[in-house]
Amino acid sequence: MQQRPFQRSLVAQVAKSIKKRSNLVNSRSASSLSLSPHVSENSASNVASTSSSAPILNAQRSRLNDLKDAVRNKASPSAVWGTYTNVLSTLGADGLPLELHQEVLRKCTPADSELRAAAVKRLAAGNIPSFPHIHEARFQTVMRNIRSLGSQPNLEDYNFILQQFAAVGHYEGSYQVYKEIIRVGHIPSNKTFGLCFQSIAYRLSLPISKSKRPGVIKQIDAMYALYMDDMKKHAVPMTAVNFELSLRVLKHTLNREGFEKLMRWGYGIDLSNPDRVALEYGPGAAKRKDGNLVKPFPFTTSALNTTLDMLGRLGDISKLVQAFEVLTQPLSNAGQHFFNSFDEDDFGIDVAVSPTTRFAPPYAQPNTTTYAILLRHIGQTPYQSVFTRHYLLQAIHLDRFTDMTLRRKYWAKTPLEEISSPHFSLNRGLLLSVLGQSNKHKDLGLMNWLSSKMAYVLRKKKADLEFYKQVKEARDKANREGFPAQSTSRQLLGVRGTLDQAKERKEDLDIFDLDVSSVQPPELSEPKSFNVDLHVQILERNVLEIEQFAKRLEYVLGRTTQRVKERLGRRVWAGKDVFFMDQGKRVKTTRERWKEIVNFKDRTDTFNDKEKKRYGTPLNKVQRGRSFSTMAWSMTSPPALPTPLDLLRQSHPALS
Repeated sequence: MQQRPFQRSLVAQVAKSIKKRSNLVNSRSASSLSLSPHVSENSASNVASTSSSAPILNAQRSRLNDLKDAVRNKASPSAVWGTYTNVLSTLGADGLPLELHQEVLRKCTPADSELRAAAVKRLAAGNIPSFPHIHEARFQTVMRNIRSLGSQPNLEDYNFILQQFAAVGHYEGSYQVYKEIIRVGHIPSNKTFGLCFQSIAYRLSLPISKSKRPGVIKQIDAMYALYMDDMKKHAVPMTAVNFELSLRVLKHTLNREGFEKLMRWGYGIDLSNPDRVALEYGPGAAKRKDGNLVKPFPFTTSALNTTLDMLGRLGDISKLVQAFEVLTQPLSNAGQHFFNSFDEDDFGIDVAVSPTTRFAPPYAQPNTTTYAILLRHIGQTPYQSVFTRHYLLQAIHLDRFTDMTLRRKYWAKTPLEEISSPHFSLNRGLLLSVLGQSNKHKDLGLMNWLSSKMAYVLRKKKADLEFYKQVKEARDKANREGFPAQSTSRQLLGVRGTLDQAKERKEDLDIFDLDVSSVQPPELSEPKSFNVDLHVQILERNVLEIEQFAKRLEYVLGRTTQRVKERLGRRVWAGKDVFFMDQGKRVKTTRERWKEIVNFKDRTDTFNDKEKKRYGTPLNKVQRGRSFSTMAWSMTSPPALPTPLDLLRQSHPALS
């Protein structure tokens, strides 16, 4: 206890001497420094007074350089974020410039296309994430660090986050970002609204549970109304891309009033009178500031399909058919010929007549998706078999016309690169809609009619496949011999074109194919040139799928026919009347007469179906001109054939 004061005094003396020596060394080293003009003597003495600060500064400088290299060399998002957090732990957010924070914001997450593909895989596997965007917390951290510098993120920073949220359909996050944009005082651009519309449209295209769908639709309606009001408030012009995205949003929310209003304002189409230009583009049409008339947006095939899908979802089949018939045909402006054609008092004097409208009614060319949408929605409504037969026949004729157009161009020695790729092809999807309608509504007549067309469709498709295989072989032979007849260097290189690699006309634009930053309408690229390799692949796939569909149709037709006969047979057995077409009324008949009418027979079947594996019983195989028996095997396996020993015992009872 008595030695402690002595030890403390000794330690104090030693520390005092060490401090004097360090001050002497620092003064000597400071006297030899050459100070730059912008560095004060006090700051230099402070830096030199701490010998332990030099390693710390070197570590900070090293980590800062690592962050710059990670951003510059396009490192992985995880590496960029890890380096960024290390720098923040040493320097803090104030030690980084604003530009570096903005670079980290764009490099700390994968590209939007990669995020979209990963999100689709998770949804396909049934994994619904708790957070729609996995790096939303990173965005919040970077934006918070930017504000700690005394700065505000610019509009492009917010647009980048909106683009990331749109890639995964995070419409709620996009709405929160948009509210922050308004709160900090930025004026949203057309790109900002386009990304908000894009996130909503993509979310509506993803699966939504039935229990949550009404609430989601109500929430999206309120958000969309707010966006549209703010566009008017801030005088942001509606671009063609934002207009098409708006139509897709209204299609999913089934907002009929808003959809029809946008169609009149954007395309000049009045769905109540589609054969005339809407009044918004009539004689009193609005003008721009430069004095020119406001022109409607170009009506594309994608817009046509969106319009038909909207009318089909609403269940308005009459307007659906009307819109298809009018909007797929070029109509002349009949008003400009009205005076000279119908006025009898002109006395041969050609009077200049001002046209009632300044624009021709818009139209678009239908494609395979157009007919698929049309047949699908018609098939969901009962008692519409007349429309179904008409449009399926029209699709078959269009398929033949498209093929003959290709053949004529080939026979005319037209180079393959100058032949446009076909926009229509009859496939299994169109036929499946007709089968679904006939099976759902138990329309045996429509099912029989569809079965009668299958032989013709298959024969033509197989003939097309053989013809284009010969074209391909001739092309390959000319390539081997060195004579590129009817081919170009691009074709002879053996490029197997795909829809993504080839240059094509975007008829059905995907949500993310639309450039929301563009003010001008999307330009249509040159039509994709005909690729015989790809065409053969498509024909092979279609032939295989249609053959399988024909077998399935044969089975369903036999099953439906049997059930109809069984149902009517039960009425006959119960003594009830049955309607006969030849007599035009319901009459009662005997059981024997009914057996002769329906031609009951034992049936056999060789069709291998899932139900055959399930029940273990042979099913019906329809044959032209034959009927089926109402007898059905109740056993779980077909009857066993008699063995030779059984036959011998039957012929010689004494042996048994």
